[in-house]
Amino acid sequence: MKGNFLTEPEVVKRLKVYLGAGSQKELAERAKITPQHLCDILKGQRSPAPGILVILGLEKVEQLYRQKGKR
Repeated sequence: MKGNFLTEPEVVKRLKVYLGAGSQKELAERAKITPQHLCDILKGQRSPAPGILVILGLEKVEQLYRQKGKR
């Protein structure tokens, strides 16, 4: 983690800690996603859904730069 930012794997790790011994099905329902979608997030195959971020008290922030053609 750099500053107040987390990488996606760090978000997944935080999600796993939050989930603990709880029910994946119940968490998926709270996040308004399917249990399979949650499973894919936990395996790192999909990005955390907005509902998961809300539950964890996080927001997605993207800042990208692209080089324009040569001048």
